[in-house]
Amino acid sequence: MKYRIDFVTNSSSSCFTILKDKLSEMQILAIINHSELGKIFGIEYSTEKWKVDVTEKSISADTIMNNFDMGEFLDKIGINRCIVEWGEFERCYESYVPAEPIPEWENMLLDILNKDGS
Repeated sequence: MKYRIDFVTNSSSSCFTILKDKLSEMQILAIINHSELGKIFGIEYSTEKWKVDVTEKSISADTIMNNFDMGEFLDKIGINRCIVEWGEFERCYESYVPAEPIPEWENMLLDILNKDGS
């Protein structure tokens, strides 16, 4: 029998990066506010926020526990997963067909931003 005596990492971490020139301003704001918008979309574990970092050229996010399905969220705001650079493995398969974004998602986001005074 083998025993593991060193640190065991949690395999539930995830990260991604997207170049900002591939996104609209609304999509960038949606990623920043993914938890609040995810609740409206009915995505499970929406309270489990990803850490989002915005630089001049890109937006990236990471999480230790990836129960919130960021891929599903990106589909719902019209981001093709083939422009997403995932940290652990490629998520754009030949069979991938982008999902139709949720109609009116931008208005839902504006409602969130107006409530928060952002």
